[in-house]
Amino acid sequence: MLEVKDPVFRDQLVGDLAPLSPTKFGPVYPDTSLSTDKLTMTSIVNGWGGASSAILGLTGKFYAEFTIDTFIDQNVMVGVCDNTFDAEITKVNQAGCYVWYATGNIWSGGTVSGPLSIPAATVSGDIVGIAFDSDTGYFWVSVNGVWGNSGNPETGANPLLTGYTSGFRFACSGEKSGAEVTANFGQTAYAYTAPAGFSSLDG
Repeated sequence: MLEVKDPVFRDQLVGDLAPLSPTKFGPVYPDTSLSTDKLTMTSIVNGWGGASSAILGLTGKFYAEFTIDTFIDQNVMVGVCDNTFDAEITKVNQAGCYVWYATGNIWSGGTVSGPLSIPAATVSGDIVGIAFDSDTGYFWVSVNGVWGNSGNPETGANPLLTGYTSGFRFACSGEKSGAEVTANFGQTAYAYTAPAGFSSLDG
């Protein structure tokens, strides 16, 4: 069961139209638009903007998938951001975020980390999986079912990040105008099986 420890955010998570929902995108950067169901993010100008779900006080392990609907020049980022991040004023590739970049790199706080063996995305329709353990701060990324850095979320092996426990929200961004990403927080069946022990936010 989803546990929201922060009473402020718990009070805001009411109904499908709640402005801060763990299962929908909420805050967005000004150069980004959202679909009416708040699950698809589209870049409307060139520039790293993006969208994120609410910051939540969660315990447990979580999995979500992001489909790159419109892929332009590998300029897409998907990952998690901490409780210092405000999507309305900060871009997803800046401080407070730890994200996979479609070239196969990891960005942390605005800088590239690695080298790590991380799959890249190449075409529209590629699916990025994010597995995150909110208790340990462990973070893994898969592309089309292949986990980066020989990682295994089920066993805890080879995470791309450790110790990231200051709150989190799922986030994504597209740098080029027209780039589009759709989130699946569990509202429909996943394309790839979630790692054992990892739950959806919407389920």
